[in-house]
Amino acid sequence: MNIPYRIGLLFPRPIRTIGRGLVQLGIFSGVRSVWNYWSVIHGKPSSPSPEEVSLRVRALGGRRAFIRPNTTDGRVLFDAFFHRYHLPPPRCVGRDARVILDLGSNIGLTTAHFAVVFPLAQIIGVELDSANQRVAMENTAPWREQCELIHSAIWPTDGQARYRRAPGCEDGFSVISSGAVDGCEEVPAVSINTLVESRQLQSIDFVKMDIEGAERAVLRQNTEWAGRVRCLKVELHGSYSKEDARRDLEGLGFQAWYDRFHPRCVVGVRRA
Repeated sequence: MNIPYRIGLLFPRPIRTIGRGLVQLGIFSGVRSVWNYWSVIHGKPSSPSPEEVSLRVRALGGRRAFIRPNTTDGRVLFDAFFHRYHLPPPRCVGRDARVILDLGSNIGLTTAHFAVVFPLAQIIGVELDSANQRVAMENTAPWREQCELIHSAIWPTDGQARYRRAPGCEDGFSVISSGAVDGCEEVPAVSINTLVESRQLQSIDFVKMDIEGAERAVLRQNTEWAGRVRCLKVELHGSYSKEDARRDLEGLGFQAWYDRFHPRCVVGVRRA
C-alpha cells in the first residue's frame, strides 16, 4: 500500500503507533517475524551488532529478508514494503518490463522486490557502501539469476568517489565527492553511460535513482543514457529542488511531475 507521506502526520502519535503495528502484521509472514522486527527497532541502543535478524516478508513471497540491529535497516524495510516509494507509477511500467536499474540499492530490499514485481526483468542494483552491499547480496540471493549487484557509486564520470559513513545513517551518507575529502571512504565510481554500454542495454524500462546527492550532477552531465530510459523516479537530496529536477528531466525529454506519495521525489516518463 502506498499513501501520501503527509496524511500519516495528521493522526496523533498513539494512533500512528497502533496503525504501524497493524501494518507490520500485514508486511510480515508470521507472528515471529513481527516480533523479531519489533525487537530490532525498539531494542535498547547498543554498539552495532554483526548479527543479522531474518524476517519473512509477504511481498517477497514469504522469503526471508535480513536486517541489522542498531541500524536504519528497519526503517528501510518499512519504507520498501509499506510505502513502496521505489516502485514506478501505476500503468507507466508493466509486469513485462525487461530492464530495471536500482541506483542506490542499499541492503537490496528494493532490488529483491523489483524481481518479484517484474519477474521477466533483469535488475541491476548499484550500492556504494560495502557493508550495505554485503547484506544486499543475502537479500537478493533467491533471485540471483535476475539480479546483478554492483559495488560502486553512481557519478557522471568513471573513477573514484568518496563518502562519509556514520553509524545510524546506513540509509544515507553525508558526502559524495569525486575529489579528496578528509575522513571519507573511497569507492569506485561508474557513470550511467558506462553501466548502460557495458551491459549493452538498448532500452531501460525503469530507473530508481536514490544516490545521496549525486543526482544533480548525474542529470546534468554526460546524460546520453537518458534517451534509452522509459521511466524514472529520482529522490532528491540537499539543495537540489524539485523545481530544478523537474526542469532537468524535461530538458532530457521526459514529461515530469512531483510524486504525490513522497515529498522529495520527482517522476519522469519519456515523451512519445
